[in-house]
Amino acid sequence: MVCALSSSSTDPTIYVITNLEMNHRASNVQPHRRLPIDERLLKGKGRYLFYITDEARSDRGYDTIHEAALDPLLHQAGKNHLGEWSFLLAEKKHAFCSYPLFMISSRFYAKNGWLSTDLNGEWERLFSYFDTYKYGFLPSYCRPLRWVKFSNLIDNPCVFLPFKEPFYALTRKLYGVDIPHEYTRFPDLGCHYLGFKDRAALMDYVAFYQPLLDYFFTEDFKLKKDPLEYVMLSGHYPNEKPLTFLFETLSHLYFYKKRENFFTLHYEGYYEVNFFRKKFKQLTKFYLPWFIKVKRGIKFRLWWLRTEGAAFIFKSQLINFIKWVKR
Repeated sequence: MVCALSSSSTDPTIYVITNLEMNHRASNVQPHRRLPIDERLLKGKGRYLFYITDEARSDRGYDTIHEAALDPLLHQAGKNHLGEWSFLLAEKKHAFCSYPLFMISSRFYAKNGWLSTDLNGEWERLFSYFDTYKYGFLPSYCRPLRWVKFSNLIDNPCVFLPFKEPFYALTRKLYGVDIPHEYTRFPDLGCHYLGFKDRAALMDYVAFYQPLLDYFFTEDFKLKKDPLEYVMLSGHYPNEKPLTFLFETLSHLYFYKKRENFFTLHYEGYYEVNFFRKKFKQLTKFYLPWFIKVKRGIKFRLWWLRTEGAAFIFKSQLINFIKWVKR
């Protein structure tokens, strides 16, 4: 069912960014991208709206907004370059969202196997935190709430960090931030699973990234700069968009520069995130059996040693080799 657009209103809503063909239907992609939409999103307790980013039509009765019909220009920009950011820019231009809101993907639960609750069970408590905070996040990727250090990513052969040197120069130029020497780490909250208390909060967030948009695009979203001069492709994702790596990695920069605290739902409860001070404060605690905590901790630590932690091993070996050469 296509939802009629209306001006901003107060009605807590989760907007589910959905590419039906690529993530739920196509036979030529990885099996994990052919899963049906999770029933918890289709039969939710609260208000869910599916923001469809491809030309496919839903064969179910859930409420939809079709980006191609709403704004063909932004639809093409999202399809070719911007990914989830086309939703934010569409709201900036057309003011169709209800608030407070969260934006998630239709693969939210596939990426959150550690989540012991669900959005329906947390609906009232989740949105109640907007009484205190203007922004919220939701978890992704089944990892502990932590700070990811750029020093563990840069020059680490065991992780894919897509950024070239011009990217770091660009962030210094546009935002006066030196990665990785000043902006040393970021919270492990990805996928643009963002929440906004009201339209003013969203507009301020989008305005912060306008210099980045203006740098790469004309007013009608034609590219002015080649993203591949700044970002590498991994080759692991269908319809890979290099600028989405850039926007996702910098998605927390707003909170650092503005010194704006936000809240997040995570696997062991709710937390306040103080980005500038690099602090997490638990607001609500979920009960988890000790053996689940231990199992998750071991699994994560093994993953970390194969990826980010390999930076320590690689650097220590390099230091030892240099010392051996100098003997």
